[in-house]
Amino acid sequence: MSDCYAVYKNLEFKCFFKRGGQLELISKTPMDGFVAKGNVYSKIVDRVECGRVYKSTPMVRYEGESYYYYEETEDEIQLFVGASDLSLEWEPKGFKHTGYEEWTKWVPKSECEKFDEIIEY
Repeated sequence: MSDCYAVYKNLEFKCFFKRGGQLELISKTPMDGFVAKGNVYSKIVDRVECGRVYKSTPMVRYEGESYYYYEETEDEIQLFVGASDLSLEWEPKGFKHTGYEEWTKWVPKSECEKFDEIIEY
């Protein structure tokens, strides 16, 4: 659902946190200092070498509330509420228990607004 990004030498890369305050940067194209890792290229850098590190999570605003979403069709989008949002209030709001500690609900796209929740690190 969420992806983490880092700005390194004025370029933005998808990244993963490593131990010791380091990040693994991922590039789809070969770059100086990056090593091949499957079908991508990676480089380990110290966090302080990056100007910005943030997580971006696609979200939907529906009826004044913010939700994660799973899937979408041309006309509908599937809202998701997980374990951290565990509550008895979801079934009365039309959510169905679809898995261990998860509830989902299909709603019309026309009633939703997509946005990215950004968390800076």
